[in-house]
Amino acid sequence: MDWFIDLPPVNDFSPLMVLMHEAYLFMGFPAAFLLLWIVQKENPDLGYLKKALIFLALEVVGLFVLCSMFHGDALQSQAIWDALPFQDRLFLSPTAPYTPLGPIDSVAWSLGQHLATIYGIFSTGGIFVWILFIPANGLALMYVLSRLETAKTSTAYVQFTRLALIGLLSSSAMFFIASDWGRWLAYLSNQTVLLMFILDVRLFTALPTIQPISEN
Repeated sequence: MDWFIDLPPVNDFSPLMVLMHEAYLFMGFPAAFLLLWIVQKENPDLGYLKKALIFLALEVVGLFVLCSMFHGDALQSQAIWDALPFQDRLFLSPTAPYTPLGPIDSVAWSLGQHLATIYGIFSTGGIFVWILFIPANGLALMYVLSRLETAKTSTAYVQFTRLALIGLLSSSAMFFIASDWGRWLAYLSNQTVLLMFILDVRLFTALPTIQPISEN
């Protein structure tokens, strides 16, 4: 079980991120998994990295499934809301301080209720705002991509672009699950920029200094 002791920090913190916000599975996890996969490809002699990659997928997806199955009901949502000081509830919901609001209320939501929020984007006409913002963010990301020093060889540039695109697309699932498109767009854009910076610095380069903790 030495490989378990040598697990990268991402294996320790990723399950906690799922508990902090379920969107981690769709937003942060794909990029973290991609980067760990790259590190594993850079260092094929470190067998524990492949096990860490598999374990990362199992622990994050498994914990998300458990949280989805046992997310709570209306009674638990009400109990959480009632646990807040009355002054806080009054500040958050002046007209209905005894009724759960926002994320606390959504604890009891079904998948259908979450998906219904996306309908509101179209029914209220908000989609016309996102038709402008999403392409604008896309152009900004394309500009950053064009300014990075990735064109040393055509092969490296294609590899870089492919991995950056995988990171972008694999983290866009939340747009089809919940209506907080402003948050998703900001997070996705920032994450993609950071991912491009990381890929640009070192892409599939051997890192002989990386050693399992047990060997240091």
